[in-house]
This record gives sequence, structure tokens and C-alpha cells, in this order.
Amino acid sequence: METDKENFRATARIFIEVDNLETAKEAASEIINKLPEGLAIERKVLEQYWKIPEYYELFLELQTQGISFAEMFHRLQSLATKWKCHHTEFDLDAMWTPEVGGAFVQPQVRWAHINCFIDRQ
Repeated sequence: METDKENFRATARIFIEVDNLETAKEAASEIINKLPEGLAIERKVLEQYWKIPEYYELFLELQTQGISFAEMFHRLQSLATKWKCHHTEFDLDAMWTPEVGGAFVQPQVRWAHINCFIDRQ
């Protein structure tokens, strides 16, 4: 896989269990402030999750240049410990839940998913 000179993108879906939107905004800010260096936020959405009203979903679209595909994934994984990971030739996925153990950088997070992929545009 050629990854040294390509652009990489990632999406992150992070579910936060809180009572209201203001608390969700505070938790989302904590998470965003702990994003590793080298990742630029292209899009950010925070909204109540339709399936579970006590959850708010923080959706992030990220982009980077100048670091490898594996390094981008590694940096994003620093948001929590004990991710369940899977990869193919063209993308890397990780999922985190409290059930797998470990901790997230923001304690009200209940579920998170990261997908990293090569930007072919």
C-alpha cells in the first residue's frame, strides 16, 4: 500500500452520555482539545443520538498531511486504551466501548469508532 505521499482522512463517531446539550458541548470540547497533533478538523457535528436520547454523538471528519497512514491511526488511538482494531489494505478501523476495558480521555464517552482511509481525491 502506497501511503507515504498520500493524504489521509479519518472519521470519528464518539457517543457521550450526558443530560443536556450544554454538557455535551463541554465534553466534546474536552475531547477535541485532546486530539493529537497533526490532525485538522474539517467538519464537526454534535447532536442528540436518535436511538438513545441520553447520548450525544460527536462526529468528526479529520484530515492530515505529512504523517503516515499508520501514524495517523496510532495518534487517534491515543484517545483511549484497549481498542478493538481491524484493517484492510485501504482502511483501518477501531472501536472502543467500556466493556472491552480501558479508559477514554473523557469519562462520559460510552462508545467510539474511528475509521482511517486514504484520500484518493
